Amino acid sequence: MRGSRRNRGRSGILYVESRGLYAMCTTPPPVRDWISETLAHVFRAVPDLGGVFSITMSENLTNCHSHFHAETCPRCSKRRNWEVVGEVMEAIHRGVRRSNPRAEVIIWDWGWPEEMSRELIPRLPKDTRQLSASEWSTPIERGGVKTQVDGPGPTGWHMTITLCSGQGHAPRCSRCSAGGTYRRLKRISTCPTPPCGSRHHRWRWRLLPRCCRFD
Repeated sequence: MRGSRRNRGRSGILYVESRGLYAMCTTPPPVRDWISETLAHVFRAVPDLGGVFSITMSENLTNCHSHFHAETCPRCSKRRNWEVVGEVMEAIHRGVRRSNPRAEVIIWDWGWPEEMSRELIPRLPKDTRQLSASEWSTPIERGGVKTQVDGPGPTGWHMTITLCSGQGHAPRCSRCSAGGTYRRLKRISTCPTPPCGSRHHRWRWRLLPRCCRFD
């Protein structure tokens, strides 16, 4: 949300700023009610919509903790990141379910620190899907360049997250870079080769012995 004249009436919920953009503080219940009602409206208007995909800790300033600088918020600075994000997830889930009991609610743990993942994932609603990147924290060197964004996985950290999901019995899914890095696959026109089936095959068989099912 941009800082402008139209936001003057929202001064009580705009505290965390980044490059002229503000996150609406989600601790006040009216803000979460607005999130829920917005999603309920969308799913009422589009009853065949398949679901919603949520990223809470990324480039976009979606809540006071999303960029790890909640110190300027008098409310969220006193709360744990997993508490704040967990309430956002509950608001999203509640809004979708109000209008569509069958739509997918996919929650990606992109950017979640370890403590946040361990605390929040077991608390996710059981009828949501928790998504993880199977290559997360994979140390790989390509052409003298060290990276952690490529490779078929699954990594030890990915399996740790899988166990956290099992504690809450929430279904989960994994993102695997089949033919390039995640960033390149987002912009498929820059990918010189099509997605690689062999990489997906290796990923699948590395995960299979760990007692995971494939839907």
